[in-house]
Amino acid sequence: MSRPNPIPKHRWQAWLRPLTLGLALAIALLARHALGAPVEQHRGPPDGAEAKPGPHVPGSGRVGRVIKITLPITGVSAEQVRRAVLRATSGAEAAKERLVLIFEFEVPRNQQENAAQSKFGSAYELAEFISGPHLAGVQTIAYVPKSIRGHAALVVIACDAIAMAEDAQIGDAGAGENQIDPPELSAYADIAKRKQTIPPELAMGLLDRSREVLQVKTDREYVYLSPEG
Repeated sequence: MSRPNPIPKHRWQAWLRPLTLGLALAIALLARHALGAPVEQHRGPPDGAEAKPGPHVPGSGRVGRVIKITLPITGVSAEQVRRAVLRATSGAEAAKERLVLIFEFEVPRNQQENAAQSKFGSAYELAEFISGPHLAGVQTIAYVPKSIRGHAALVVIACDAIAMAEDAQIGDAGAGENQIDPPELSAYADIAKRKQTIPPELAMGLLDRSREVLQVKTDREYVYLSPEG
């Protein structure tokens, strides 16, 4: 194993972007195969959390639904999303179809700062729901058309896969927090472990920008660890 190389703290967002862009390409191809059209062609549902039907491939038994998540995430908006998901899953079960849910994260125009103020408790409850047993048989994709900050990042990493626009980034999940508490770090690590869209150490680094993360090369792969790890 080679000597660990630290990732500079100020390069978090720049470093994470190539990782998510690589995923975006893979997920675009996956969506094209699964739904019959690339993710980027879905405009998302109207304002609110109503699920908009996606393309259906005759005879495939698989159907897509797009659910818009308008930022910031609050208790009210999280409940709207949860209800929209339950309606979509009930409909798919009744029709005996395999469901693909695409969550589109929307930053309202000229409200970037307000959009970064998602409540941790509301975001965590929604992330728990999306990554939990209720959606065990559903494929979930987070679609990020614009850069996002704040605890919405926790809901993004709760999905099975992440697709991002070419110039979009995910960063500074702790925006607006005076201090980062251990339970919050634990929540980010736990959600990241469930889906493995990004390594848990990187997930915690998104939340706490003071954390140092090391990229370690083994004989088989790169791994990401804290100095303690």
